[in-house]
Amino acid sequence: MMALSFNLRGAMAHFRKVFTNSTSLSYYFPPRTTLMGIIAATMGMERDSYYSFMDKFDFAVSPITGLRKVMFGETYLDTDEVSEKSLRRLKQGVPTGREFVLPSGDDFLGYRVVISPSNNLMKENVEEMKKQIEKIKMH
Repeated sequence: MMALSFNLRGAMAHFRKVFTNSTSLSYYFPPRTTLMGIIAATMGMERDSYYSFMDKFDFAVSPITGLRKVMFGETYLDTDEVSEKSLRRLKQGVPTGREFVLPSGDDFLGYRVVISPSNNLMKENVEEMKKQIEKIKMH
């Protein structure tokens, strides 16, 4: 069995739950579609052009740092029918929250991602993915 493993790191993350509309809640882990997009972007694929290609791979994710969530409050202004002049006087806003995943006790948030082809025909694509990820790692 062939597999490719790499680390994703960042200061914070937001993996929006699709069923939320007024508050932006986040999953603790990146969903499969997010991982598919990250890999496709490293390979230079166009947005929304990679779904059938990426469905031939299995993904696994595990945290390499502690995880915690923090909710930040935001107020959005309703500017549908507001002129620029009246926008300055606008006091009403729509309070909402946005949830972020942050590291717990570390400087950076980290995930270990493992990707494996679900059939033997995709092994050469794993090698190409490895080359592209190593290029990004160098920069």
